Amino acid sequence: TQRNFMATAAHELRTPITAILGFSDTLVNPDLELTDRQRGEFLAIIRDQAHQLERIADAFFTNHQLANERAEVSLEPTPLGRVVDDAMHRVESLLPDSASALRDVRIEIDRSISVLADRRALVGVVAVLVENAIKYGETPIEVVASKQGGSVVIRVSDDGAGIESHHHSRLFDPFYRVDVDMRSGVGGAGLGLFTARKLVEAMHGSIRVLSTPGRGTTFLVELPLAPVERRAIRSTGDDDVDGELRLVVG
Repeated sequence: TQRNFMATAAHELRTPITAILGFSDTLVNPDLELTDRQRGEFLAIIRDQAHQLERIADAFFTNHQLANERAEVSLEPTPLGRVVDDAMHRVESLLPDSASALRDVRIEIDRSISVLADRRALVGVVAVLVENAIKYGETPIEVVASKQGGSVVIRVSDDGAGIESHHHSRLFDPFYRVDVDMRSGVGGAGLGLFTARKLVEAMHGSIRVLSTPGRGTTFLVELPLAPVERRAIRSTGDDDVDGELRLVVG
């Protein structure tokens, strides 16, 4: 874990810091004559990279919270179709260069299905799985949901290179990466799946991976099917208790 954390931190922090230093040095260099347009472009890059540093810091802080405290979520009947729509919009904002890949994602969701979940937390979980499928997998990418008894199974799959079985048990560990040396060039703090697992478990669900090298990867999230009528409840991973809606980690 320590090795993975050091590799991830060094890789993720280096790019924005290098960009911020490089463009700020250019802006304050008295020997360079820059147009107003160039200055504006450089400042925009510095701002974007500073936001990236903020996202990395937030990811590390979230990991610290989840590793030392229980994820606290608020459960209520949540329309699954709306969750997937919101998750796709979130991925689009995080991966603006992947618009074409997002358009090709096949979504097969019965919009009458509702799950007992925290909407914000579940949007984050689905967004992580779709984002990973785009970054590490290949098309076709599918998001499919089906009822199984008293549960709903959400399946996010891609047709990429797949993951060897000895990685499966550790994929949900913090900072764990299959490509630990970052040779693929794909960034990421290595916390997405860890956060997803913690949130799914807090919602009394489960998450697992099915993957074979050369045959793609599928993540399965199973959550309780929402009753037709049920008061909102708060869950901390123990017995359910009546309470106000509250989301601490999402």
